[in-house]
Amino acid sequence: MIHRIDRGRLVRALLVLALPLAAACKDDALMPPTAADPIFDRYVSMGNSLTAGFQSGGINDSTQREAYPVLLAQAMGTEFTVPFLASPGCPAPYVNIFEQTRVGGAAAPPCALRSAPTPVRINQLAIPGAPVVEMFDYLTPGRIPSAYDPLKTLLLGGLTPLDWARKVEPTFVSIAIGSNDLLGAGLDPSNPGNPALVTPVAQYTAELNDLLDSLEAIGTIQGGVLIGVQPILFQSGVASVPYFSPGAAWLQFEPVFDAMTAPLNALDVSAACATAYVPFTVGGGALALAQARVDSVLGGLLPPQNLVTVNITCADDQAITAVEMQNLLATAAAYNAAMQQAATTRGWAYFDPAPVFAQMEGTAGAFRPFPAFLPTDPQHEAQPFGFAVSRDGLHWNALMHDAIAAALIAAINAEYGTSLDAP
Repeated sequence: MIHRIDRGRLVRALLVLALPLAAACKDDALMPPTAADPIFDRYVSMGNSLTAGFQSGGINDSTQREAYPVLLAQAMGTEFTVPFLASPGCPAPYVNIFEQTRVGGAAAPPCALRSAPTPVRINQLAIPGAPVVEMFDYLTPGRIPSAYDPLKTLLLGGLTPLDWARKVEPTFVSIAIGSNDLLGAGLDPSNPGNPALVTPVAQYTAELNDLLDSLEAIGTIQGGVLIGVQPILFQSGVASVPYFSPGAAWLQFEPVFDAMTAPLNALDVSAACATAYVPFTVGGGALALAQARVDSVLGGLLPPQNLVTVNITCADDQAITAVEMQNLLATAAAYNAAMQQAATTRGWAYFDPAPVFAQMEGTAGAFRPFPAFLPTDPQHEAQPFGFAVSRDGLHWNALMHDAIAAALIAAINAEYGTSLDAP
């Protein structure tokens, strides 16, 4: 049975500390009259695509307004300038990931650029695709170019987040960085989970502390919060990043697909998938090809005896193996330990998002490993990866940003004795 999700009620049910956060105003600068506490007079946020408000494979002014730093700034009552991207976005978010349709339709430009006017001061300093080193250095030797590199210019005019922080002279900072140092390996098309693309823990720790030392050298920061890396897996083996579906979900789906397309056999999933994780590009592509071959037979274009089965083998070049996943999990834990130690050393707050995801996991339908649905499921397009995840299976949706913001408020209040509430 499909139940309608009441976003406000669900967040309150999942998080006792959840707060209904208001939407951002329309201008780049969000300008409440007075900060709730002097420590929040000038707040800046650093991070990557999650922090920037990237959703459903795209980003625009609407998704940017739903990002947790915007909600946090509203609770602080402080000015918060966001470099908004004009609608439909750059790139525009997916409307349907299976059909690859995006907001604005086929006629929309691939990038709608920045909204005018260009702000004089920027507080939202998140850069999609950035590892920790790119918070202060875009030109590190050997870096692999990112498809999102143009956003460094569109969002921050080519300056680094640290450059902008020096201009703003913040009194409070939040930093959520590390996902791209880790999960970029999972997106490697030739070897998902490639250990060679994981930033070594020692390097990550050194770069994180270089960033924090440079921020403290500004001389104005009175406090901050470091935000741990999102958990990749739950104890049940369910991915909180459902773009990487457990191979076990594919093993369960194969007989369902076979029954739907009987007597044809167009899809085969290897037993090796039981301990592996299949990226959406691999699994989705295989399923689309298998369905296309079935349709060709049913349409009389292909003799049944000529149908070739599509195989998901979960070989190393197709999936994240169990060994590679353990490496990712261990590295994530080490990154978080480094962040917690850095926060403790500086007297800052540390926020671990894992409890938020653990509570969300307990709600049916929050995270759905692809392809854990039938085509007749009315949510298979709108919520293909669950109601807590956007349509790309990688990034949070507005519901999760609400939950993260509420839990962050509680963590900041606990560390600094403040009393932040929702606007």
